[in-house]
Amino acid sequence: MIACSAAKKKDAGLLSARVRYDGPAFHVLRKYLRRATEPPTVLILSAKYGLIEANHAIPDYDCRITAAIAESIRADVLPDLASHLGRKQYEEVAFCVGHDYQKAVEGYETLVTSGTKVTFIPGGQGRRLRNLRAWLRRDQLTAHPGDS
Repeated sequence: MIACSAAKKKDAGLLSARVRYDGPAFHVLRKYLRRATEPPTVLILSAKYGLIEANHAIPDYDCRITAAIAESIRADVLPDLASHLGRKQYEEVAFCVGHDYQKAVEGYETLVTSGTKVTFIPGGQGRRLRNLRAWLRRDQLTAHPGDS
């Protein structure tokens, strides 16, 4: 799961979420997906749309996450996450989300089956990007004191 981005492509009409969102994490993700032979399932946590699949078509919009929005969308995000997790057995589930987005997934622990590894990709923005790239490549993540 990756958090949406304030940076968006301004094209009129609908674009898939993985194309519409244009922040640095999506650049890393798209670059990886172009070369991936077994791409991961990608879900996007959107301040406006909740939990959506990467190919879900969305228009351009402007909505930033806040603690209140994160708490309000949790009631929809968790059942959607449970639905996705119930479709197949995942070896690992990773969350590449900032602090406010973490509030929207509080309670995920009850949805993940026993034996499934859960990874929160750590760091502030720059370190989280390096760690996202490392996670996608299955390299070692780097932590830093104070990372959330």
